[in-house]
Amino acid sequence: MVFRGLLFVFLLLLPLESAAQPTCALSEVIRERLRDISREAPQVQGIQVDGRLLEIWRNHDGSTWSVTITAFSNGKKFTCIMAHGTDFQPVIWFLEDGST
Repeated sequence: MVFRGLLFVFLLLLPLESAAQPTCALSEVIRERLRDISREAPQVQGIQVDGRLLEIWRNHDGSTWSVTITAFSNGKKFTCIMAHGTDFQPVIWFLEDGST
């Protein structure tokens, strides 16, 4: 349990620009950065098997995107930016019967 706490503190200290490691902070801080600085909004979301929320954010034209994971810890909600990039392109998959 102590290791998890130390790991979380370490992750909080990482800069947003770091592509190699996730950036974690209180959810309000991360969401504000994505909305106000990157001009992104959540596009899709789902609950993982472990109960954490996964969201894919993108800006209006898809030129930037981010993947976040949100979880509760010690009664607070924390979000980590797990990946971010450019040129988000939606993909439409068709099943063998022609349905999507």
